[in-house]
Amino acid sequence: SAKPPGPTAHKDNAARVQKATEAMPTDVLEKSMLSQIREDTGEHFRIIVKNFLSDARSVLPRLRESVQENNTKGMLHAAHALKGVCRNVAAVTMSDHCAKLEFQAREGRIQDAGNQVANIEAEFARVVDALQIHS
Repeated sequence: SAKPPGPTAHKDNAARVQKATEAMPTDVLEKSMLSQIREDTGEHFRIIVKNFLSDARSVLPRLRESVQENNTKGMLHAAHALKGVCRNVAAVTMSDHCAKLEFQAREGRIQDAGNQVANIEAEFARVVDALQIHS
């Protein structure tokens, strides 16, 4: 039979989060930026994460649709919006992918936009996993 969590359960969980954080690729969430955000937001960090997930899940389909329609203005706006919300949770690599697509759309160079969106979506999955550890 399983024992109820004792006084060391919290310490064990904290150790597990620390270990997972150390094992996490540093390019998913920028550690020092994440620490600062958590320090600045305190108990509101979970709300910020929830808002990020909601915003990203609403913008990603618009981004994909804009690429399918070769709509550079739509790509530009969606990539810009997504870039901003990524910074709220220290998702710098995802933000950088969005910035690259935003720049390419601004320049009208969208031949590689489908690959860029695939990179953004793959990075989003990594960010979601990483945020589950931290929130």
